[in-house]
Amino acid sequence: LLDFGVAKLRPSGSAAAEISTASGDTATGAVVGTPAYMAPEQVAGQEVDERCDLFALGAVVFECLTGRRAFEGRTLFEVAAAVSHVTPPAVSVLRREVPPGVDDLCARLLQKDAIDRFQTATEVVGALRLLATSSDSRLAPQPPRPAPWYRTRRAWMATAVVVAGLAI
Repeated sequence: LLDFGVAKLRPSGSAAAEISTASGDTATGAVVGTPAYMAPEQVAGQEVDERCDLFALGAVVFECLTGRRAFEGRTLFEVAAAVSHVTPPAVSVLRREVPPGVDDLCARLLQKDAIDRFQTATEVVGALRLLATSSDSRLAPQPPRPAPWYRTRRAWMATAVVVAGLAI
């Protein structure tokens, strides 16, 4: 599922000059979005850019892999505070089968400061390619027994493909 509720087209060049400021765009400083997936700068009503989308991607990946949200609370305000001040646990703390590279990927996507996150979707795709092609034995599935669908290497690869497709 994709939610483009706060997406906006960024025209360039002469097209940007032709667009009226009364076009109904969200006002600067307005907070719009689902708090559990909003970047800290978005929660604070600050200027946002593509790195907010990468933070949201990290929140979605975390939830897909663990079955729980990265940032939780009883109220919207508690969730917003968690986004701004709480560092979620490493994915492998909740799912021990998760390879260390996936921990690193999620942690970088969920950095509080935008400068510490991936800067572009292209960087995320590059990290996913490295993760998928790594010969590091830590990336092999840990449990030799049959595992639920979300704990298999095939599931990891499917998740990587979906994330890469979304990023592109």
